[in-house]
Amino acid sequence: MRTARTLAEACRRPLVVSVPSPAVWLGRAHALTGHSLPGIDEIAADTASMYLAEWLGKLGALPVALIVLDARTSPGDPVVEVPERLGALSAVTNVAAHFEWSVAVRRDSGVEVEGVAVGVVPDGFWAGAADLPDGDALLATIPASATPERVLDQLAALG
Repeated sequence: MRTARTLAEACRRPLVVSVPSPAVWLGRAHALTGHSLPGIDEIAADTASMYLAEWLGKLGALPVALIVLDARTSPGDPVVEVPERLGALSAVTNVAAHFEWSVAVRRDSGVEVEGVAVGVVPDGFWAGAADLPDGDALLATIPASATPERVLDQLAALG
């Protein structure tokens, strides 16, 4: 908590907190105990969202702007039977509303944020091989294989 506060104060910017979505978190937690789940339905994800919401509430004293619930799965993760939607994660969205935070669900196909169109920058952009997507905001992950000089050029092109 102290590190997060120091980071926010040093940058003079609110934080973006990225955590696994409730369904992904639930699947990974079960896998760590050796009792992996065959699949996760919307009810199980909603139940898991209560635990995640309780944890997020402990961040209330920090200057947070956005909670990103990362619903992208990795090899070995259980199958999420129904894609998570913001509307189905009321425990998390209620905590976020209380602290005046925005919430987003990130998927492989894009990002769901209420009232904002978010584009996901393709990895190829950092090599100059892809265009920027449309959107009110852009979400990017710079690949480890990207050339630092090229990344700086692409960042400068963003304006």
